[in-house]
Amino acid sequence: MEDSPAKKAGFERADVITEYDGKPMDSPTHLRNAVAQTPIGKKVSVKLIRDKKPKTIEVTIVEQPKSLGQPGAEESRESAAPTGILSDIDVRELNEELASRYGLKASDRGVVVIRVKSGSTAEEMGVREGDLILEVNRKAVSSLKSYEQAASGLAKDQAVLLLIKRKGQAIYLTLRPLILVGLVYLVDLVHLVCPD
Repeated sequence: MEDSPAKKAGFERADVITEYDGKPMDSPTHLRNAVAQTPIGKKVSVKLIRDKKPKTIEVTIVEQPKSLGQPGAEESRESAAPTGILSDIDVRELNEELASRYGLKASDRGVVVIRVKSGSTAEEMGVREGDLILEVNRKAVSSLKSYEQAASGLAKDQAVLLLIKRKGQAIYLTLRPLILVGLVYLVDLVHLVCPD
């Protein structure tokens, strides 16, 4: 979200916060609790890792905008475009040409992954070009429309369970946002932070 307080404070996607207000952070829950207990208006120092380099950001705590706490508030478009982790995946309805290209059966139902954004969480979690998506969060996917319905409205921090078919085998993949060295951190979860 371009206008979130975290974005305004200078945080970027994939930042890993290691210290908040002089205290080491070892989990997203620990960080959320520390931010929630900080008085509004207080300036704090946040140490983080960005692109494998340490960085320090000075921020001022502000009240959470009401729209950030509402599911789907950031996506008020009428289109059913995939959101969250699935926005980094391009899919097409399976047809004979795609079935032939990816070694699938034309009679299969689902949508085929034709591109996964390089360096994305979806790629890191194992989604590959040629995967046939059969379910999104246990909702059957038989067409592009059913995929878009199941994949739209996902929050950026929401884990997604996919049932895919790869090389004739059904596989469940759980996509979890930004797992780095066992620490899950999403900038937009820390929605109370804002620059001076």
